[in-house]
Amino acid sequence: MGRVVLAAQCAFRASELSSGEPAVTNLHDGSWRTEAARSLARIGAMGPLSAHLSHDRRLVHFEWVFVAALRTVRSQSAGGCAAPA
Repeated sequence: MGRVVLAAQCAFRASELSSGEPAVTNLHDGSWRTEAARSLARIGAMGPLSAHLSHDRRLVHFEWVFVAALRTVRSQSAGGCAAPA
């Protein structure tokens, strides 16, 4: 079966979680974008096969594209904020 994440309100739309890109309309302001992207990448780093969100009925099926996103987040991270290895 594999790992499933109940991601609740980490993103508003499934497209945000599947792409790793937070929607501008789902941020308090633009200064939150980097941390929001890191948060989405940390969920992908858990290695789930799928995730469920509170506000979107669509199931998120993870793709290997998250591996590239996670590497980017780790390389840009400062102060230990990156996803765990």
